[in-house]
Amino acid sequence: MLPIWIVAACIPLLLSECNSNDYITTPRPTAYPRIALHDSTFTAVALPRINLQVSTSAIASLHEKENATWIDINYPNYNATIHATYTPVDNTTLNATLANRSERIALDLGDTTFENISINNPDGTSANIYATRNNMVTPLMFLATDHKSWILSGAVAFEGTSAINYDSVAPIVNTLQRDLIHTLQNLSQQ
Repeated sequence: MLPIWIVAACIPLLLSECNSNDYITTPRPTAYPRIALHDSTFTAVALPRINLQVSTSAIASLHEKENATWIDINYPNYNATIHATYTPVDNTTLNATLANRSERIALDLGDTTFENISINNPDGTSANIYATRNNMVTPLMFLATDHKSWILSGAVAFEGTSAINYDSVAPIVNTLQRDLIHTLQNLSQQ
């Protein structure tokens, strides 16, 4: 056991260190940037070349390519784009084209786990959204049709990267998923 005089001498030293003004701060770990998400305001946009009307987010810009079969909905704030392909079909090509697009989506998803969101609109159009929570450049893919004359398929892609860390972009993916659901629920023939 220590003599009492050693313990008594150490107590003032310890207490004086607690009141020292020479306190050195320790920096916190670097914080991740906060992602500013946009409000849910949508604008109807007519696509006369393909005879469709889509409802897109007010912060997104829609670009219809010259050949009228490719549509890009750009989200510059998120560095993401919804790439869509419009395919005209008829009764003889509908099932084969749907099977082809479904196979392409299945190949892109591979063995990843995904959520399938089905949308059935009163006008007869239907859509499926395939959402994966894995580290993929295309975390959202979709397939929509009116079952008569057109198929719209595509994916959400993050630009300028070969892979994403899903945890870092989860709020953006959730916002884009919400926008994509709204867009596919409001597809209409002109």
